[in-house]
Amino acid sequence: MMMTMKAENSNKLKPCPFCGGKAKLHQAYNSFWQVQCNVCNIGTLITTDKERAISVWNRRTKSHKLLRIKQKQKGEDNAKQTQIGVIFHK
Repeated sequence: MMMTMKAENSNKLKPCPFCGGKAKLHQAYNSFWQVQCNVCNIGTLITTDKERAISVWNRRTKSHKLLRIKQKQKGEDNAKQTQIGVIFHK
């Protein structure tokens, strides 16, 4: 069975947490919703609630900020904060 999806622009969507790409809200079969990155194609699970799809996509953890604080406390300055977390450089 082929699924057709209609994309909607939404200024409520945050950039992709993995690659920083722009995300779009997709509607499938008039009653199912999914947010998906236009660059790396990662996306949310399909849901019947449009606002839930947006909420799930926009949810972020604070773990990368905690890692950066711990590194500073240890005196490790070889990490660079980026939009998607922490990247280590030697």
